[in-house]
Amino acid sequence: MSDRTRTPPHVEHVRQHLERLATGMNLTASPAEVFLGPDDETHFWEVVGFRMRGVPTLVLGAIRFQRQELPGRDHGRESLGAYLSSPPPPFVTAHGAARAGEISTFLPRWSESIPAFLRRLRGGVDTDAVHLSPELIEVAFDLRMENPGAYESGKRRAGPLVPHAIRTADGHVLYGLARAQASDPDDFVALTQVQQFTPSGKIRLPSVMVNRDYISAMVTLSDQRTRLAAAHWAPFLPATASERHILLI
Repeated sequence: MSDRTRTPPHVEHVRQHLERLATGMNLTASPAEVFLGPDDETHFWEVVGFRMRGVPTLVLGAIRFQRQELPGRDHGRESLGAYLSSPPPPFVTAHGAARAGEISTFLPRWSESIPAFLRRLRGGVDTDAVHLSPELIEVAFDLRMENPGAYESGKRRAGPLVPHAIRTADGHVLYGLARAQASDPDDFVALTQVQQFTPSGKIRLPSVMVNRDYISAMVTLSDQRTRLAAAHWAPFLPATASERHILLI
């Protein structure tokens, strides 16, 4: 079987993460084997996952976060949704920097395992970064077992989490908890405790950041009457949903 026809290691890495979530297992591997790259006193690199417009498969890449000191949290940082909605100043590499508003990421090779990729990054970067436009990222997620950015930011006051139903432009139907729409200025909807509904059943997902421009329909299920009604509305019916996994395509 050729490298192009077998399941690439980065997709298998995400499958293993989804299995941990589905079984409720604690993270047995160290962060350095799962998501953590170069790490210093002020910043660290972390592997996150993307679904991107124009790329037919899942992408994993390491991006640079500023460290946040949060009680009881290792490698605390801002939420991925906030990061993508308001990217930090461009990261400068040996060959220049991204444009303002873009994010820089280092990518594993197609046949490279994520632990090997992380070891390679910690040993010294040997390639240039790829610059991505958050506007073309449809869905993003991280590889942690808990939210690394669960804190009140001075820049935004978090509202309560309420149930939402979302349908993407590709027909995925998602149910989960998100901030009330009126209080969330971000370009990405951060959805937690997520389930994807398909014609053949439900799939448990990690917290996902969904680009608002990728959402074709969304409703806040803030009361019992709306929750009961939404279960009978065409955009949110499992029978009308895509069968394809939103992350593993």
